[in-house]
Amino acid sequence: MSVDPRGSDRGGPEERLPPVGFAFAPQTWKEIAHLLTNLPMALIGFVYVMTVIVTGAAMTVTVIGFPLLALGLGGARLLGRFERGRARLLLGLRVDEPSPLPLRRAGGVLQRMW
Repeated sequence: MSVDPRGSDRGGPEERLPPVGFAFAPQTWKEIAHLLTNLPMALIGFVYVMTVIVTGAAMTVTVIGFPLLALGLGGARLLGRFERGRARLLLGLRVDEPSPLPLRRAGGVLQRMW
């Protein structure tokens, strides 16, 4: 192990710091924008999901509860699509789409909901 002149221990050549780059590159600003939008998006998602779950669970004693929960799941999938698009745009990441929901099934409304 080599010793840094300032007195701190440093590892071998495999533990070197990344190369110095320009601090204000466009990708840096995109990453900062992503970090700054994380809190508002998390709050929106949390409020939406909790509202749908609490309202749907309370309404399950009536006929409206289960369809409301199913619609809430569709809205959550839309929020997920938006988040994947935001990650793709700002971070350059490619996140796979989830498997599609089976929309057509033989049977009645209750079998499709199940």
